[in-house]
Amino acid sequence: MSRIGNLPVAVPKDVTIVMASDAVTVKGPKGELIVPVQSGIAVSQEGENLIAKKIRNDKSTRAAHGTVVA
Repeated sequence: MSRIGNLPVAVPKDVTIVMASDAVTVKGPKGELIVPVQSGIAVSQEGENLIAKKIRNDKSTRAAHGTVVA
């Protein structure tokens, strides 16, 4: 069980999030970051937080869950 993967990621007010099926794009005043998301993980925005949830429970998905959040 990933402790980091279960934590929500706070999104500041001046940052915009664009989610696709395979990546999350984060744009802010300091630049842009594209984070690839593995196929077994779903990222959703709830209020001012990003939440990463495992869709599958296989070994590679469990290993990548905390990495996507970090």
